[in-house]
Amino acid sequence: MRFESDHYIMEFDKAKNRVFGKIFGFWQQPEDEPDFINHWREILKHVSPGFSILIDASEFMTPPQKVLALISEVQRLSIEAGIHKRAEVVPGSHIGSMAIEFAAERSGIGSITRKFASHEEAEKWLDNPLEP
Repeated sequence: MRFESDHYIMEFDKAKNRVFGKIFGFWQQPEDEPDFINHWREILKHVSPGFSILIDASEFMTPPQKVLALISEVQRLSIEAGIHKRAEVVPGSHIGSMAIEFAAERSGIGSITRKFASHEEAEKWLDNPLEP
């Protein structure tokens, strides 16, 4: 299962029980992506408790508060669905990274999230069941 838009890509890998997502560009307002929440809900219908998420936000420009609130809502839905671990490939911009961290703190998902500079590092951590 895969969804694509002007600001995101999301897909589910059943074998790994993992959601892969990429957010990119400048997302000005929630109305720019009216299907975002519904796409995420559809993806979550296929996960099993204990699933993981890898989000690539390396090309995501710092969004306004309304968009951060939408991202926090998606994170909250992930908690309800039984997420175990979440990895972020973060932007080089300190400000962009802080915005994403704020959304994670708001939703409560920050305690199971680790930040990485590359997909390889993030995948390695997610694939290791012994690393919290």
